[in-house]
Amino acid sequence: SGIDQEWYDHPATSFLSLYSLFYKIYSFFDSSFIYKISDIVNSNNPDFVLQKLFYVTRVFDSINIILIIFYFFKIFKILLLKDIYKYFLISTLVISLTFIQNISIMNPEDWSVLFFLISFYYFLKYFISEKLKFLILSGVFFSISFFSKISILFLFIFVIPLIPILYEIYS
Repeated sequence: SGIDQEWYDHPATSFLSLYSLFYKIYSFFDSSFIYKISDIVNSNNPDFVLQKLFYVTRVFDSINIILIIFYFFKIFKILLLKDIYKYFLISTLVISLTFIQNISIMNPEDWSVLFFLISFYYFLKYFISEKLKFLILSGVFFSISFFSKISILFLFIFVIPLIPILYEIYS
């Protein structure tokens, strides 16, 4: 676009890169979709363009929310929770005020939580199967999670005490 970018080292750049990739892919299916700043500024109706951009972003965020619920369910399945507990915990998550508010807000925390859950899922899979590929995948997704939002490290602190417990259970 020719506009100088600021914040090259901003921690949420991975989340912004995901959106730009999604916009690029979506633009292949909808040729009228405009997502570049210079094109938005030069368009005849920038309000309409921004409304469409906002709508597409909300659809993409909804996919993120669905994936968060999906990976919570997969983690609960690995932890051998009874179905009633799985559905109760996921229902509690879905009706929580924070979860409902995040449906309409574009922020990196959702993506960071999703990548952390994927990382934790593969971390659990590693203890079950002891295949190195799951540990590598866990590290990759944790790195993406970390680059999405640095505060995810506080969640990782709670995983560290689980290592001896998981080792004892699955070995």
